Amino acid sequence: MIVLGLDPGIDRLGWAFLKDSEEGIALLHYGLITTEKTKDSVFRLGEIASDLNQLIVTHSPDCMCIEHIFFSKNVKTAMTIAEVRGVLKVIASQHLLEVREIHPMQLKKKLVGSGKASKKEMQLVMKNLFGLVNDFKTDDVADAIAIGYVGLLEAIGQL
Repeated sequence: MIVLGLDPGIDRLGWAFLKDSEEGIALLHYGLITTEKTKDSVFRLGEIASDLNQLIVTHSPDCMCIEHIFFSKNVKTAMTIAEVRGVLKVIASQHLLEVREIHPMQLKKKLVGSGKASKKEMQLVMKNLFGLVNDFKTDDVADAIAIGYVGLLEAIGQL
């Protein structure tokens, strides 16, 4: 089974493909989709959709895991994230992908043992788990890896 983990954002969208095999869970590919802040949001959402479609065609995941939206003090940010999540769900439906939503506190609790774990703690777990040597330039990629990892564990019945 191959899972696509996504940390939704309009400026930066982290993505990661993970695979379950006889040898265990492997991190196949990961990266960041970025859009230009100077462009119109409709264009930016279209760019995210196009890039994500290309990734899905290239890597053929069985499931898409998205960070569940959580309460935000900034309404504008929450609305933008909701728009991005809508685009992601439409893309999933076009590719007949199951969608799993992972709540951030649930994610942190499963990986670190505390729902209030810091971003640095989460990054350290992902680095150690997959033997990554470089620091993450943004939280988005580490979050996408973590979301995909927990989503994959859930999908194969290990959580």
